Amino acid sequence: MLKKLNKITLFAVFSSFLLLSGCALFRTNATQAPNITIFKNTQISLPSPKALDINMTASQLLTATYNIDNEIKSYTTEVQVESSSNKITLVAVSGWGGALFSLVYDGKSIQSSSLPMPNANMGIKQTLSDFIFTYASEKVLNTMLLGTGIQLQQSEDKRIFSQQGKVLMDISYTPNIHTKNAEVYLRNHLYHYQIKIKTIERN
Repeated sequence: MLKKLNKITLFAVFSSFLLLSGCALFRTNATQAPNITIFKNTQISLPSPKALDINMTASQLLTATYNIDNEIKSYTTEVQVESSSNKITLVAVSGWGGALFSLVYDGKSIQSSSLPMPNANMGIKQTLSDFIFTYASEKVLNTMLLGTGIQLQQSEDKRIFSQQGKVLMDISYTPNIHTKNAEVYLRNHLYHYQIKIKTIERN
């Protein structure tokens, strides 16, 4: 069970905040897995939560900066993440305590609830893939990216994802990738957004 909700990690949530129509109703979607599209045109087979082997419960503070209609926007929020061999759960909560966005991936489907927003299905998958690219092991990621043409270069404090010599995304970790509470800075060069993640608590 989730603790008192704190809020979620990735880009789709933040873009949705600006695109809300003012409607307070929630929408629930089921997206079939494991095939998803990443970096616009590349399909991958999404590993099960057990294969991903990301075991963590974390409360995080996120700051996202992104470009919508040629205008730079920034948003800061808290997040709650729970990831185990059974499922991955990401939940966002508004300042008034209501859920803005939730996502559950159990290896068979991606279940989501969110305030109505355009292109919600793409946003859900982007949120999940960013989480995986940030926290899955190098070995798991290399296996997942086989046959895609996407290459991962990893050092003690950085991951770089590139294709045909073009950098798609880079993720920096301070002080290093092995630190449980490392501060994370993710830059997606295709979708033109950046995310800073500061972990408040992680088990």
